[in-house]
Amino acid sequence: MKKLFHLLLILFLFSCDDRKTVLPTACVAEMQLFFSKDLKCTEPGAWERHLNEAEYDGEYIYFTEIMCMTCNYAQPTVGYNCSKEKVEFGNYGALKNIRRVYDSCDNRFL
Repeated sequence: MKKLFHLLLILFLFSCDDRKTVLPTACVAEMQLFFSKDLKCTEPGAWERHLNEAEYDGEYIYFTEIMCMTCNYAQPTVGYNCSKEKVEFGNYGALKNIRRVYDSCDNRFL
């Protein structure tokens, strides 16, 4: 009985996924569709393009950010709000609370 308990415990521990499923807000889901053709993960760890969210001038904006170790891409200067209106923020440093909301490599919301 003790061996069975340990076996079940081991199976349970290895079956747990530390990545939790996150349900996106309506806006984030809409932005993922809006940027869907741009959200790619050609080579994980080498060339990735994810959806980010940030606060700018009192509203949330969404933009893609390229993750490439060997590329020399400039940081984004344009995003879109939930109404799909273009927002030019010019300086990436003006953004607050930047976070990834969709991971293109894992095809999941964060």
